[in-house]
Amino acid sequence: MFPIAKLKDGLRVHFMKFAGDLGMFDITYLFRMGFMYADIRMRYDYWLGDIWVLDFKHVALSHIFSLKPVILKKAALLFQNGLNWRIQSIHVINVKGSASLAQRVMDFLNKFFSAVLISRVIIYENPEDLLKHIPTEFLPEDYGGCAPSSSVLIDNVETEFKRQETIAFLMNCRKFVSDERKRPKDEYCEDNLAGTFRKLELD
Repeated sequence: MFPIAKLKDGLRVHFMKFAGDLGMFDITYLFRMGFMYADIRMRYDYWLGDIWVLDFKHVALSHIFSLKPVILKKAALLFQNGLNWRIQSIHVINVKGSASLAQRVMDFLNKFFSAVLISRVIIYENPEDLLKHIPTEFLPEDYGGCAPSSSVLIDNVETEFKRQETIAFLMNCRKFVSDERKRPKDEYCEDNLAGTFRKLELD
């Protein structure tokens, strides 16, 4: 997961690239890293919205359907209702299989994410078509762009995560919880409301 330094009309372009041994794929670890990454962004970054590019080159359908529904539902709730970021578009490239297979994946994710967010997903059969939607200055060198290569950008993110100041900040974020004792409670009980309200008369 890495960002492009330059903003595109106030929007931050982000890449998520799956690599390594996907046999060790852990969705819980992925979401934890993602939300820590979000905490760091909210501290240092300034943007109006996001453009995401997901590279599924090393992802198989078995990885998608191995996702635990309970964890996926919680992550979707935290993302959509907690962060509430403005995602302008999500570009998915290098999807293995046919378009119908990609549609099955979208139907699965549609159970957890809002219809609006799902409608902003664009799946490319040809990765080069990405250049028609995102200019080269906002793409890494190994994706046909002018920005530094993805390996360099990933190293930058990893270096940030290892900084002592960042580690201390993330450890402190773990202490942030809501005090439910201060949450306003309902001052009325619906069981005490009698009658119907089908007719309304105005003078």
